[in-house]
Amino acid sequence: MNVPLLKARVLAVDDDEGFLASLCRSLEVSFERVDCVESIDEAWRRLESDDYDLILLEVLFDNEPGGLEMCRRVKADARWRDTPLVFVSDADLMYGMSLKSYLGQDSAVPADGFIDKLEGCDEIAKRVRSILEKPVPDEV
Repeated sequence: MNVPLLKARVLAVDDDEGFLASLCRSLEVSFERVDCVESIDEAWRRLESDDYDLILLEVLFDNEPGGLEMCRRVKADARWRDTPLVFVSDADLMYGMSLKSYLGQDSAVPADGFIDKLEGCDEIAKRVRSILEKPVPDEV
């Protein structure tokens, strides 16, 4: 079954080259535009110069929680506050971080979701598509 491309722009940020390449191949089947970058610095450059409908972000970069800080900064900035940001990581399993229990707008980790890398790239792409296909409620 061929699913039409969703008119959406996705930014994927991960320092694991192999995983990122696989994830991007899976995302490109579903989305009009997918930008994949391996560093937080490059992610900031992309955010400054482009608009995205969703950000996928690894938690750990070089074993440091750079993704957590980026998430906090993105959600604190009016330009990107409403852009869904979803962590895609194996940090919960690998490091016992239990991030899923700390997610949410008013929490220490204001991400909009968490997907475990072990679900596989095709499943991650399906979950991202379901997030972006959800109808936005009308504002009253």
